[in-house]
Amino acid sequence: MKLIKLTLGLLLFASLYSCCAKKKDMTQKDHKKTYPVNMVETMNSTGTTKDQGNVAVKDLKKAVVIYNTSKQTPCNTLLKVGDVLLEPMHELQPDFLHDQLPVWIKYHPQRRMSRCGNTQPVEILFIKKRTE
Repeated sequence: MKLIKLTLGLLLFASLYSCCAKKKDMTQKDHKKTYPVNMVETMNSTGTTKDQGNVAVKDLKKAVVIYNTSKQTPCNTLLKVGDVLLEPMHELQPDFLHDQLPVWIKYHPQRRMSRCGNTQPVEILFIKKRTE
């Protein structure tokens, strides 16, 4: 009887220890590197700048900020890329809150419902002002 209790105790300890060890390893490996949203640099229309940082020019998309101060909802700031309206998950920095401001952005689409109707929720990974 003692042998069964000892075996079950060791199995329980080993399974709990292995679960905790895997969880720590996964959080360290899956840590996602994001780009600073508050980085304000100007780029010309060809997409060149002195310091590209970690973002390749081919990953950046031309966008226009649509900012409506009359709306006091999460939909007061949208980004327009071509014909598509993007809804940022988080509020943009105050430097980017100007209507019809041309910007370069890198974003990641989100799988959640839109709060603003016919828009695509996105996480902004990188944003820079663009000079025309």
